[in-house]
This record gives sequence, C-alpha cells and structure tokens, in this order.
Amino acid sequence: DRRGVEIADPSQEVIHDDRSHARGEYLIQHAWRIGNVGLRDLADHAPVNYVSAVLGEREA
Repeated sequence: DRRGVEIADPSQEVIHDDRSHARGEYLIQHAWRIGNVGLRDLADHAPVNYVSAVLGEREA
C-alpha cells in the first residue's frame, strides 16, 4: 500500500482506493514544493522507492 505495508491479494477496489488516497496525500504534502513533480504517479517511480521497499525502510 502507500505506506509500504504488504496486503495479501488486495481487491481492485482496495488498490484503487489506496492509489486515490496516495495521490491526494502527495498533492497536499509534496506537489506544491519547488523542485517536486506535480503528480504522484511520476514521483512514485524514483529508484529510492524500490530500494527502500525491498530493504523494509519505507516511511510510514
């Protein structure tokens, strides 16, 4: 999920809701800052997100 918690076999509705909440949180917390991309869908694919998820070091 958006907080790095593994959900076993999530439904499409759970995935959709999680992504929607994550997009809203990104807009409020990060998108407005100079130097950040305006859309979470673009920011979410930074290599650090993949490495931190594998290492179990995601921010909650």
